[in-house]
Amino acid sequence: MFKYEVVKECKQSGARIGRLYTPHGVVETPVFMPVGTNATVKSLTPQVLHDIDASIILSNTYHLYLRPGHELVKKAGGLHKFMNWDKPILTDSGGFQVFSLSDMRHITDESVTFKSHLDGSSHVFTPEKAVDIQQSLGSDIMMAFDQCTGDGTSKSDARRALERTMSWLDRCYKHKTRKDQVLFPIVQGNMYKDLREESIERILPYCECGFSIGGLSVGEPKEVMYEMLDVLKPHYPKDMPRYLMGVGSPDCLVEGVMRGIDMFDCVLPTRMARNGAAFTRQGNLTVKNAKFKEDFTPIDPECDCYCCRNFSRAYIRHLLNAGEILGGELLSIHNLRFLIKLMQDIKQAIMNDCFGDFYKDFKNKYDWNILANKKEIIMLNLLCEGTANSGSSWYMFLIIGVLFVVMMLFTIIPQRKRKKEAQQMMQSVRVGKKIRTIGGFVGEIVSLDSKNGTMELNVGSKEAPVIVVMDQGAIGVVLNPDAPQAAAAKQEAPVEQGATPSAVTADDAEEDAVVAEKAAEKQAKKDAKKKEKAEKKAAENASEVVAEPVATEEVSNENAQVVESTTEVNH
Repeated sequence: MFKYEVVKECKQSGARIGRLYTPHGVVETPVFMPVGTNATVKSLTPQVLHDIDASIILSNTYHLYLRPGHELVKKAGGLHKFMNWDKPILTDSGGFQVFSLSDMRHITDESVTFKSHLDGSSHVFTPEKAVDIQQSLGSDIMMAFDQCTGDGTSKSDARRALERTMSWLDRCYKHKTRKDQVLFPIVQGNMYKDLREESIERILPYCECGFSIGGLSVGEPKEVMYEMLDVLKPHYPKDMPRYLMGVGSPDCLVEGVMRGIDMFDCVLPTRMARNGAAFTRQGNLTVKNAKFKEDFTPIDPECDCYCCRNFSRAYIRHLLNAGEILGGELLSIHNLRFLIKLMQDIKQAIMNDCFGDFYKDFKNKYDWNILANKKEIIMLNLLCEGTANSGSSWYMFLIIGVLFVVMMLFTIIPQRKRKKEAQQMMQSVRVGKKIRTIGGFVGEIVSLDSKNGTMELNVGSKEAPVIVVMDQGAIGVVLNPDAPQAAAAKQEAPVEQGATPSAVTADDAEEDAVVAEKAAEKQAKKDAKKKEKAEKKAAENASEVVAEPVATEEVSNENAQVVESTTEVNH
């Protein structure tokens, strides 16, 4: 049911073309897999994916488990029917997403306990559960549950994670029952050569028809990632596809193929598209920039995608700046087609035994830096050349002075401003305040621990609280800041023991006093108007019978109840 065969090896470089046979079709490698995290590649239909020649896509176990739930997907007939995709699907195990939760998870040798990023609810993943979820989803290729470690992890911690990953792999392998799915083990070991070599040797007995390389592209420099791939290359089995997880920039794809990698995936192309950036053969393009306002050329003249065949940079820039969703959709089509076409060109070069030449030519032309910043790079180069040729020390000092001014204007001053704004925001943070964190959580502060810099946040409701412990540095914005009058009253009130008083400047106090004075004048006018209206009505009704005191008291009480009720609603 699953088989991998090598079709061609480049005589010039050793890079290869292969075919991976699955129950839902053949995947020709090297291949880039678009990521459909929530059973959809963002903004694109399955038909569009067919049109750009996508042959396999990736979906996310963690996200589909939380929403809509793997059991629902199973009832729908599996992921292929649920999302109407008839080609192969690869699912990850959720290990990387749990790793990304950082402070919201707890790892033991038995399992991982984590809190949902959606509602803060607690969940437990074991290797067996990761397999069960993926079997319910019905993907063609499933990943073993692993522990990913980030750049900068100590060797002892990396060793511990490697041993745990191997133990979990054994449990996944023994628990898997479906024959129409293949399990990919994952190589770990962080950035330590000996651990990487040990890991790949230990996973080989579990390899059915392929394996993955995880724990790279997690913050380390690209050169370090390439070094780790060079270390692993001599250990690769020839008859199995090699999948480098989470890597998808054009330069990394070319470098990866040169180092024997067959499969890649990444959210980068669609995420960049939604933020107005595009891939080209020369480098990245920030389409939202003003320089493209009257640029009526395609995003990339060398690209054959629907976007480049029909629309200009000026039009797409207009869509992005107008907030039209079509802008991000067109750039997503372009970026994904760009990477898929790049892989097709790589395969053609391999077939022609000239991938080595292709590799050198691509590296000479492609610049990962955003094209909009090239002017700055060129200016710096010219300045350096001018310094070298002039031989005058005053000229060098002039250049240093200009660079210092530029740095002050665009780096130091904005940083100070942001720091001041953050300090002002933190002054209003206290128990009972509703906040939104930089990770997107919205909730009410239950307690603050100034000693450890942490806080307890209720992301649920008052009736059904869900408490999450977070660092105070995660606060993004206070959703119910103090009004000026409340801030002034708070400043006058005595500070409770153990609390941190807010700093209020003289300017703030003066501004608050002006606001309070204006509010008092407004209220006085309103009261006078109300009194005048009441006196007029009393004169008109002078001939009428005056109500009994008891009745007046009842009306007053009724009004008091209404006021009290209104106050409760406002609170």
